[in-house]
Amino acid sequence: MKIEKKLPQFENEIALIVATGEQTAKFYLAGRGAINELEVFFEPNPEYTDREGFFEKRMRKDYGSGSVYEPKKEYVQNKFLRGLLTELKNAREKWKFEAIYFFFPDFVSKEILSALPDEFLKMVRLKITGNFFREHPFKLLRMIQREMKIGENEALKKEARRLLKATDDKELRK
Repeated sequence: MKIEKKLPQFENEIALIVATGEQTAKFYLAGRGAINELEVFFEPNPEYTDREGFFEKRMRKDYGSGSVYEPKKEYVQNKFLRGLLTELKNAREKWKFEAIYFFFPDFVSKEILSALPDEFLKMVRLKITGNFFREHPFKLLRMIQREMKIGENEALKKEARRLLKATDDKELRK
């Protein structure tokens, strides 16, 4: 779809925009005034068939064995990271992008960034924390525009950045 004129057009580069959740990722390709959704990646929780346990009641006492059914979070997260890296490598081969813009929740940001190879780390232009998986691509582009505008002058103090963000948020609400 065509990008609105007031948003970044990515005329000089082809960019991959990645919006992730805990077990999901959505890929957008932006360049030459257009943005397209490439694919959605999802890592489901494993399904177990042996959920039953042994429970017995005898003379006012309960006996039981078995375990509580709960997916292994670490296993699912590692599987998601491997799948995400595979999808990034496949996207790099297909579309030859030069920049990556990441939108990810704070609690998975360190794992994703530490799993990225140096080739992809060099391409990362912006990292925004938050769960933006279900957001419209234009909203993601507005956030990129706002963050890049604020990042232009590194001499700004922390308070000035906060005030600039607040005024930009008010303008976006209009």
